[in-house]
Amino acid sequence: MIEKEFKHLLKSKKLLVSLSLVALVPILYAGTFLKSVWTPYDNTSNLKVAVVNTDKPIDFNGKRLEIGQSMVDKLKENKKINWQFVDKDTAEKELREGDYYMIVTIPVNFSKNATTLSNENPEKMNIDFKTNFTKSKNGEKIMETVASNLTNTVKDQVVKTYSSTLYNKLSDIGISLSKAANGSGQLADGLSKLNDGGKRLGNGVDQLHNGSGQLAGGLSKLNDGGKRLGNGIDQLHNGSGQLTGGLSKLNDGSKRLGNGIDQLHNGSRQLAGGLSILNGKKDELANGIDLLFNGDNKLHTGLLQYTNGILTLNEKLFSKKDNLNSLINGGNSLAYGISRYTEGVRQIGGGLDAKQEDLTKLLTGGIELANGINTLADGVPKLSNGAYQIANGLDLLNRKLPSDKEIADNKAKLSSLTEKLQYLKISSRQLNNSISSKFEKLGNEITKLEKLIDKTNLKNNTTTTTVKSTDVSFSSLKQQLNSTSLTEEQKTAILNAAKSDVSNSQISTVNNTEINNNNDIKVELAQIMKSYQDLHKSLERLGKLGKEIDKVDVGNIKTQLLSLVDGYSNIKAGVNPLAVGSSKVKEGLSVMNQKTPRLTNGFSKYKTGVDETVTSLTSGKLANGIKELISKSPQLTSGFERYKNGVDETATSLTTGEMAQGIKRLADNTFALQKGSTDLNRGLRKLKSKIPELSIGIQKLDDGGQKLYKGISDMKARTPELLNGIQKLDDGGQKLYKGIDGMKAKTPELLNGIQKLNNGGQKLYKGIGDMKAKTPELINGMQKAKEGSDKLATGLVNGATQLNTAHTGDKNSDMLANPIKTNTSDIANETSYGNALAPFFLVFGLLIGAVIFNILYPIYQKENGIPTLTWFISKLSVMVIFSLLEVVIEVISMKLFFDFKVEYFGMYFSGLLLSAIIFMIIAHFFTFTFGKIGNIINISLVALQFVLTTPLFPRQMLPALYNGLIPFTPIYYADMSVKHAVLGGLTNNIYNNSMLVLTILGIVFLVLNYIFYTKKNRTMQTAD
Repeated sequence: MIEKEFKHLLKSKKLLVSLSLVALVPILYAGTFLKSVWTPYDNTSNLKVAVVNTDKPIDFNGKRLEIGQSMVDKLKENKKINWQFVDKDTAEKELREGDYYMIVTIPVNFSKNATTLSNENPEKMNIDFKTNFTKSKNGEKIMETVASNLTNTVKDQVVKTYSSTLYNKLSDIGISLSKAANGSGQLADGLSKLNDGGKRLGNGVDQLHNGSGQLAGGLSKLNDGGKRLGNGIDQLHNGSGQLTGGLSKLNDGSKRLGNGIDQLHNGSRQLAGGLSILNGKKDELANGIDLLFNGDNKLHTGLLQYTNGILTLNEKLFSKKDNLNSLINGGNSLAYGISRYTEGVRQIGGGLDAKQEDLTKLLTGGIELANGINTLADGVPKLSNGAYQIANGLDLLNRKLPSDKEIADNKAKLSSLTEKLQYLKISSRQLNNSISSKFEKLGNEITKLEKLIDKTNLKNNTTTTTVKSTDVSFSSLKQQLNSTSLTEEQKTAILNAAKSDVSNSQISTVNNTEINNNNDIKVELAQIMKSYQDLHKSLERLGKLGKEIDKVDVGNIKTQLLSLVDGYSNIKAGVNPLAVGSSKVKEGLSVMNQKTPRLTNGFSKYKTGVDETVTSLTSGKLANGIKELISKSPQLTSGFERYKNGVDETATSLTTGEMAQGIKRLADNTFALQKGSTDLNRGLRKLKSKIPELSIGIQKLDDGGQKLYKGISDMKARTPELLNGIQKLDDGGQKLYKGIDGMKAKTPELLNGIQKLNNGGQKLYKGIGDMKAKTPELINGMQKAKEGSDKLATGLVNGATQLNTAHTGDKNSDMLANPIKTNTSDIANETSYGNALAPFFLVFGLLIGAVIFNILYPIYQKENGIPTLTWFISKLSVMVIFSLLEVVIEVISMKLFFDFKVEYFGMYFSGLLLSAIIFMIIAHFFTFTFGKIGNIINISLVALQFVLTTPLFPRQMLPALYNGLIPFTPIYYADMSVKHAVLGGLTNNIYNNSMLVLTILGIVFLVLNYIFYTKKNRTMQTAD
């Protein structure tokens, strides 16, 4: 029996595969679950925590205190949590809708409260923590740990800051007391005298600095004026160069304009002559055409008579023999008409041949005239542009030049400036003499300082001796205290404290304070000596600079500057006439430029008419028609001769018996002759109808040619004046450029002299400025030394005040021990573990129920002949009712036995019901479609979804593969929707999206179920 079971098992591959998969289920479930929770805390860096810093920095004890920003900087270095530094609105939104697990808010007064430690009522530093219990209860616990660590970090930093501040205050008190004990009466007396001498020296240096500043300012203005002068001359030179170039181009263009006008004048003259000849011959041409037309009419009349005669002759040949004379007379009339017609055609052809040369000249003259007009049209804009540039250049040059008033003002300013320079030169000489007298006084002060340094060296060499404490004298300390502004009580307290300190030691060496004070005095005096030596060197440089200023020839500079200003006046006088002439040329060319397009357009139309007329007369339809008439005239004459001969033969044949044959030939030729006459008459009619238009056109051509010739003649007459004006402008521009070029060549020498003078003045001013800059340091150093003795009382009073104002009560001690106060809140209303885990296990129970239902329920049972839809709806109805029953039992049980609190009951019930139905449809699909293997698939999916979505840790702490698979599990969306309905920590948008995904999954698997139901039903019906 056992052997049969194993053989059956091995033979059934389907069963073997199913059992193999079942054997793997335990390890797959255990392994995947343990893998997901093996090292979850290694992934805490994926948890996002928002940091909102609203702290405002403050100034405390002269330093800028930014504890909030310092806290942010330290968090940026911490990579254990994914810190997000955002604003408040973004943080609130992401905590509900996104993947933030906590918001850390640093309030506005965070740094300010940190400075209240020594106040009577210190304010603790608050940090606000807000979490979202809905997302993960364990995530909330992790966030509490993060908040605790963060609070301890900030607390350590604040305590460190407090300690550092406290020690700094104690150090400041000690330094103040130490400085107060180092006063010296002898130093105060000596430095007082030195301070008085330094003040006198400072006054002298101030006077010297003011005088040199005036000198440097005047020289700087002179130098700036020289630079502007140089720039103005360069601009003037460039402008004159442009003016000269423009005038040269205008002069060259004027020559081309003169040549073009000559060509235009010659062409227009030839054109006018040809048109006059053509106009004179137009009557002869019209008469010839009239003769031709009249002859054609007579010819046509004769042809009609001839035709009638032939027809009559042909019809009544034998009955109308008596009319033969009429036929002969008609033939004679026709012969006369043909003769007149032929003569008219010859006259027209002869007239056209005689005028071919004149027409050719007319065409040639029109072409030359067109070329001249085009040359004029091209040259006039260039000339106008050149004249415009010249006018602009002259206008720019005129604007750049100073006005007569400005020139006069500049002369006055130059005179005043040179007078000031002369005065500064004299003042500099006097100043140098005064400085020389200061050298002796400065030497005396240096000698006194050297003696004082020697005295301090002797005091430093004094040997130390030991004395008893009772022999110590406090007279020096009393003198120092008397020189301060302390009260008598403060002086007595300080003196008693000093005596108490001295009495505690049996033997002591002579205090080294005096030696140290002497060393300090020596160092300060050495610095003062160095300042005096630097001042001495500055005075030496000042003396050398004064000698250089004496060398400056102010009179020569004044002469050169005035001559330069006069040059401006000469240039201005020459520019104005040029500008006037340029304006006239510009106006004339502007008018010419405006009229040129009209001339070009008018002549273009005129030339087009002439070309069409000449073409018509030489090679057009009119000429071709006349030539064709001439060429056909011999044929007409020949035909008529044949006709006349035929008539003669007919008359003869009346008696000879050949009449019938001759009349037949006449009849045949009559139709051809009549057609040629009709065509000829039609052509002559067209020719005659065009004669008035031809006469009018020739007359207009002649009038236009005369006007054109007159206008061009007037233009040619005015051209010499234009060319003469342009030549004068060019000559004036060349002279102006040479004059400005000469002035530019002399400008560098003048500017060089001004620059040297300015450099000397700047060096003088810099030297005195350096001396003045060092003088305050000297005076300040002496003043600081003098005030050294006064710091004793100030330091003692400040130290006592700082110690007395410090508060050391219980509140201050508590503030020092616990400076941080945390405020923790959660956006969910219910935060118990049961409420946190309930949504997942409720929907997971529905998933288990759906799988077990499909394993136990008889899926394939149905009656024969039932349609697929009915079968499917019946099964679906049972599944929906069972799902509803599951949900109702869960809801009632949770309320009765667990006192389960729900935030949104309607959403809670809807989420559970939809989840149960969707799970039922999905599980039914796999069971119905794949049978036992489908059951294994359902069990595997249940295990996989439990491993992926168990709410032990936030999903961000799971391995990356697990985290990526979670959005593809239906239980994830069911848990999200029910969790929001129970706890209310998310948004309705998340709930709606989750319900939408579940609905889409249900529809997809519902359609798949129906498809396989249809296949199964067909299979079962076939089997039946």
